[in-house]
Amino acid sequence: MIGCGSALMSEDMVDDGYMEIVNIDISSVVIEIMRKKHFDIPQLQYMQMDVRDMSIFSDESFDCAIDKGTLDSLMITYGDPSVRVRHLNQPGCNWKIVLYILPRPGFNGKTKRSVVDPVPMTESGRLPDGFVPEDPDSHYIYVCKKLQGTTGTSSPTIHHVDTQDTSE
Repeated sequence: MIGCGSALMSEDMVDDGYMEIVNIDISSVVIEIMRKKHFDIPQLQYMQMDVRDMSIFSDESFDCAIDKGTLDSLMITYGDPSVRVRHLNQPGCNWKIVLYILPRPGFNGKTKRSVVDPVPMTESGRLPDGFVPEDPDSHYIYVCKKLQGTTGTSSPTIHHVDTQDTSE
């Protein structure tokens, strides 16, 4: 759990049956608080570190990584795929990226699509022309699955729009 903060998500995952969760945050204060709070839950490990240097871990150390809040603190533009995907698809990052857009909690407007359906993106990580989320304050969820044998700059995103993206 990258950028775990003091959220209950990891504890909830243990309740759901997950057996080993490594929680990482840059704040030594929050890591110490969480270590003390969850000292009796052996499935939870808390480590203070900067996510930009996780060289302590060897390749394939994790089955998956969940970003709990790190991208929000590293990025200036909130959620915008044209900004986020560029950072997720840097050289050396071998991802298949799937984008979901969720209305903020309490949004009462109507949505035209199911929130469990992925949102299409162009090759450069932009939303298709004319696509506007119903809720301007939506949450953008990026699911990144590590691929074998590809480079980050050419890693495919799924559900690409068939039109070529000419704006950069």
